[in-house]
Amino acid sequence: MKILLILIFLVNYFHIFSTELIEIECEKINVDFINLKSIPTCELREIKPKLSNKSDEIVKCLVSSSDCVDLFAFQAQKMDIPHIPKGLSTIFHNLTVISIVDCGLNEIHREDLRNFTELLEIHLHGNKIEFLEANLFEFNLKLEVKNLFS
Repeated sequence: MKILLILIFLVNYFHIFSTELIEIECEKINVDFINLKSIPTCELREIKPKLSNKSDEIVKCLVSSSDCVDLFAFQAQKMDIPHIPKGLSTIFHNLTVISIVDCGLNEIHREDLRNFTELLEIHLHGNKIEFLEANLFEFNLKLEVKNLFS
């Protein structure tokens, strides 16, 4: 089943904020992770800018809300994703796993992970991470698996 999501990304570069409306298309599949088995997962298929400036299109899940709420993992592989999507916690309230592997991820900030209080595993290996903020996992008290580098 394919799921189409619209998220807002707030990107902070040198104290200049810009908002980018994007579309995320993913497929709902079950995935085995290190400590968790058969987890309902959003496997990313495509991420692209959405050309719209309607203020009412801030964050929406274009399938039934139960499909978004029932997904507990976000997985992306071999795509161009320079930062963790800021709107993920708005759509996926209960993520227990984030897996962004071989995607060119180059920086991770504490605020990127702040709202993922149920996070148990994070897999970010195979990226070009140049910056990890101090106390990165300060808000992720349940985190058991941190796979940051290959």
